[in-house]
Amino acid sequence: MKNKHKILITEDNFIIALSMEEDLKEMGYNICGKVTTGEDAIEAARKCNPDLIFMDVLLASDMDGIEAAHEIKKFKDIPIVFLTGYKDDEIQSRIDNFAPAGYLLKPTGRKEIESIINSICTVSN
Repeated sequence: MKNKHKILITEDNFIIALSMEEDLKEMGYNICGKVTTGEDAIEAARKCNPDLIFMDVLLASDMDGIEAAHEIKKFKDIPIVFLTGYKDDEIQSRIDNFAPAGYLLKPTGRKEIESIINSICTVSN
């Protein structure tokens, strides 16, 4: 049975984004967007109204994932799971101040993705 939850992936690493998309689709989730910049994440969140966002912290754009998450929260309370392969005290502090729905270190696998979704996904049953 297909899961009705829509997920937006914001990840600037093509391989990681593709792997996440494949895993999520196999788990039955609908991918309503896959974007690479904070600016595109904001636009996609407005257009596709996702139930959950996976957001890379460090994006190859002027706006990082934490800034984009703050902008999204201004118009919609969507659970956001941050992804990062790099973590320092400043980034950790910014993530903690945002209070995300979850946090995953990259590289991440299907088991970790599924676990974090299960811990959140009373998303909109």
